[in-house]
Amino acid sequence: MARRSLSARSGSRRRPASLLSPALLLDDVVDAFQYRGGRDLTGYEDGTENPEGEDATAAAIVRDARQGLDGSSFAAVQRWVHDLDRFTDLPQ
Repeated sequence: MARRSLSARSGSRRRPASLLSPALLLDDVVDAFQYRGGRDLTGYEDGTENPEGEDATAAAIVRDARQGLDGSSFAAVQRWVHDLDRFTDLPQ
């Protein structure tokens, strides 16, 4: 996995970070495994129905909920670490 600073990423990817600063500081970015244009190993492509542009911003930032939640955002994250040496040693 390659680690890069946010400044090395494309402008469209910097937009969420710029919207949330100075309240939040991006500490680390990990560019992970990419397979066949972002598909998983079964061929499934996740994220095809994600909103774009202002719709994405509206979907990501909590509004009209209650004090303490308005302006916040939540993320569910998975990080999978694979033992690729062991994987390649498996019988075919």
